Amino acid sequence: MHRKAAAWAKRFLFSEDGATTSDFVVLAAAVVGLGFAMVMTVSTGASRQGSSISRELSGITVDAFGKPRGEEATSLGGNSGSN
Repeated sequence: MHRKAAAWAKRFLFSEDGATTSDFVVLAAAVVGLGFAMVMTVSTGASRQGSSISRELSGITVDAFGKPRGEEATSLGGNSGSN
């Protein structure tokens, strides 16, 4: 099985038929285009999510032990004055 695959790959790579070459070029272009579209989609969503998280965290003040204090603690579900 391995020899058949190797022989097929060798024939494919060294074939100078026009149809094989154009098929490979179209396939490679499609893969690159899909990859680019996927990266752009994911990076846009990740950037928006990162900005949202940054806005939420920028208003929180913590004490020396990492506990929220002030009004932010109440809005986060903690209690601001105990312990």
